[in-house]
Amino acid sequence: MALIIAILADTFEVVVLPRRVRRGARITSLFYTVAWHPWRSAAVRLGRGQEGFLGLFEPLAMILPLTLWGGLVTGFAGLQWALGTPLEGRFLAVAEAAIGFGFLAIVIGYLPVLYQHFSQREQAVALMDARAGSPPSGERMLVRLAKAGAQDRMDAMLADWERWAAGLLESHLSYPVLGYYRSHHRNQSWLSTLVTFVLARHVAADMAQLFGLEALVAREDRLGEGRFEESHRELEEAGFALVERESFRSELAELRCVYEPYVAALGEYLCLPVSEVRGGGTGDQLAVGAAEGARAGFDELRS
Repeated sequence: MALIIAILADTFEVVVLPRRVRRGARITSLFYTVAWHPWRSAAVRLGRGQEGFLGLFEPLAMILPLTLWGGLVTGFAGLQWALGTPLEGRFLAVAEAAIGFGFLAIVIGYLPVLYQHFSQREQAVALMDARAGSPPSGERMLVRLAKAGAQDRMDAMLADWERWAAGLLESHLSYPVLGYYRSHHRNQSWLSTLVTFVLARHVAADMAQLFGLEALVAREDRLGEGRFEESHRELEEAGFALVERESFRSELAELRCVYEPYVAALGEYLCLPVSEVRGGGTGDQLAVGAAEGARAGFDELRS
C-alpha cells in the first residue's frame, strides 16, 4: 500500500502539480540525482562525443521514470496477495482498473506538454543565432542592432525576451527534466541565451536552487580585462552613448556578481557551455552549418 501511495503522489507532483515541490524524498528527483552524475562523468571522458552522449540522457530521463511508476503493478499485486479473499479482491480489481486507466491518461498527456515547452524554448534559442551569433553575445547583439539602425526596437525586443525568460522559469520549475534537454545545434543552449540578457539575475538563481546547486566561482572570468576594453570600444564605435569607463566597469561588475556564480554552477552541473560576454563565437551557427553541409554535398558530387 505504501508503494502505491508513494508512486501516485510522485506522479501527481511531477505531472499534475504546476509548481515547485519542496519535499526531498521523491522517486523521480532521486532518479535524476542518482543517474545524472555518473552519466555526466562518463560524458566528460568521451571528449568529442560528449554532446551526443549527453543528449541520450533526454529520452532516458523521460522514459525510465515511467518505468519506475510501473511499480504500481507490483504494489497492487502485493495487495492482492495480502487480502486473498474473493470479495475484497473484486473491489480491489475495480479500484486497480480505475487507477490504472487514470494513470495511463495522465502519462500520455504528460509527454506532449514536455515537447511543447521544449519546442517553445528552442525556437527562441534558434532566433538568438541571427541576433547575437552562436554562442550568443550581448555585445554582438547590440552592435548588430546599431549597424541595422534598429536601436529604437531595443525596448520591444527586451520586453519579448523578458517574457521568454519568465516562460522558461515557469516551465522548468514545473518540469525540471527540461533542464537536461539540450539544444539541437552546437554552441547553442538555453543557458547561453539566458545570460545574453540581464534577465539572468533572477532566473539563474531560481534554476540553481531547483537543482540544489550552490553558487560557484567560475574557473575563468567570461569578461576579462582585455575583453572589457574591446567591448567598450566596439560599443562606442557602434554609436552607443556610454557612461564614463570606470563607472561602466564598476556597475557591470556589481551586476554580474548577482548572477554569474549561479550561471557557473548551472553550466558546470548540466555540462552546458556558457558564452563569453563579448563576441567570441563562430557567428551564425545555422548559416555555418548550412554552408558546411552544402560544401560536403559539392565534394560528394565531385567525387
